[in-house]
Amino acid sequence: MVDLYAEKFNPVLEYDELYKGKIGEKVISYQEKIKQADLIIFIHPLWWYNFPAILKGFIDRVFSYGFAYGEVNGKIEGLLNEKKVLIFTTLGESEEKCKNVCPCVSKTITSIFEFCKMKVVEHKLFYAVEYISDELRKKYLKEVPEIIKRALEVK
Repeated sequence: MVDLYAEKFNPVLEYDELYKGKIGEKVISYQEKIKQADLIIFIHPLWWYNFPAILKGFIDRVFSYGFAYGEVNGKIEGLLNEKKVLIFTTLGESEEKCKNVCPCVSKTITSIFEFCKMKVVEHKLFYAVEYISDELRKKYLKEVPEIIKRALEVK
C-alpha cells in the first residue's frame, strides 16, 4: 500500500527527471511495486472535478517513458499490458449533480492507464460521502471487498 500524503510524496516532475531520465530511488521503488502487482488499486477523492494534484504528480513521475510506455517498432505504445487497475473515487456531490461531469472525469483517469495498456476493470464512484446515512456508508464499504474480489478474477 502507498499513502502519498503519509509518505510526503513530491508530485513535482523535475527537469532532470523529465529531460534527462534521472529517476530517483523512490520513484523506482514505486515502479517495482507496480511490476510485482497484478492488480493496482487507486483510491482518491474528487477535487474540482478531477483527481488530486498529488495523484497526478505520482502518475507523471511513476508512469514514465520507458516504464509505462515507450517506443515499440517506431510507435509509442503502452508497456504495462499485464496489469489490471481498479479505481475508487469518493465525491462530495450526489450522483444527480454529477451525472454530466462524472463520465468525463472517469474517462480522464481511465484513459491514462489504458494508454499504458493496462486493463481498467472498474471505476467505482461513491457519491456524497460526507452527507449519506450511516446505512448507505456501510453499504458502500461492504461493496469494496466484493469489487476487489471480482477484479482479481478478471483475466
